[in-house]
Amino acid sequence: MTLINVQALQVRLGGIVAADATVQLQCWAGDEPAVRVSGSGVVFPALETVKLRAGVPAAPIDYPPTLGTCCVKITVRCASFLLERYVAIPEAGPVDFDDLVDVDPGTFAPSLDAVTAWQAWRDAAEVLAVSASAAAASASTSAADAHADRVAAAASAASADVSRVAAGTSAFNAGGSAAAAQGSENAAAASASSAGTALASTLLAKTDTEKARDEALSALTISQTVGRVVTVWDKINQRPQMIYGDTGRRNITATGSTSTPFASGALILRRVGWTVSLEMVNLVISGQAASTNYVFDGILPVGFRSPAASRLTAAQVVASSGVLTVYGNGSDRIVITPGTTAPLYQTIVWQTVDAWPSSLPGITDGAIPTV
Repeated sequence: MTLINVQALQVRLGGIVAADATVQLQCWAGDEPAVRVSGSGVVFPALETVKLRAGVPAAPIDYPPTLGTCCVKITVRCASFLLERYVAIPEAGPVDFDDLVDVDPGTFAPSLDAVTAWQAWRDAAEVLAVSASAAAASASTSAADAHADRVAAAASAASADVSRVAAGTSAFNAGGSAAAAQGSENAAAASASSAGTALASTLLAKTDTEKARDEALSALTISQTVGRVVTVWDKINQRPQMIYGDTGRRNITATGSTSTPFASGALILRRVGWTVSLEMVNLVISGQAASTNYVFDGILPVGFRSPAASRLTAAQVVASSGVLTVYGNGSDRIVITPGTTAPLYQTIVWQTVDAWPSSLPGITDGAIPTV
């Protein structure tokens, strides 16, 4: 694993727009996610997601080196700003995010122009800064024009009032000049009507501006009903689209079947986005014996299941060995086959196609990080 420091994003994005952003990394080959073969099984590399709050990254990224067999597709979303890069991950770390080298996603060789990710981020940030500056200048000019229109409209209305007063005085003092006074009154009314139209136009423009601003705020929704979920409105498909979700760590040790309960330790379930992890922490099964299948029904609720029946080898093993079998296709069952009688320290990760759960299993095990 190679440690990738994403602190530079605070300067590239946060230093200019101080905005929230989402950074996603996925092994890539050609025009689709890469598939790696391990023994008789096929392992799909996990989609790695890092959140930035006000330009500050949540944590460094630990990611496998590409070794010339694939590349990593990096996608950054920041408001309406979108950037996609294809880079190689070196064997030795830590490596700064800026120093990752662009490669061709089809051949995995360095790009012909050999630009680094640092240059790409700098160029993109400069474009974003120029765009933001131009937008701010345009908004300032529009506000000044609107203010001038309101001043002109008020002056026209005041002029109309003066004309009406003068017309009334003329009619009172000189009955013979009534027709002329009436003409003055008509002119004053026309002037007042023009002023009212200008004022209405100004107010309408302001209303449209406020409406556009309100719609851009309403496009993002944050919910903490079930974990923490962030969605945006998909205008093309007219539906909400989840861009981030975290159930937090859920202790599901007590949900083990009564026929084979856990003697000690903890079983922790968590979903972040579409990635589900199952962690065994000093876990001991009652009557645990080596090379024995222990079946736990009803332990994987909807929202956490694997998309198909699969056999996954534990990613982390300490003083024990074993295989965890996760049955998909709507099943809520897992089968644990420990290699020894020692406590289990293992973490299993898979991608789910389930919708976000409507409720959370087990009990809370720590708070969801805010950054």
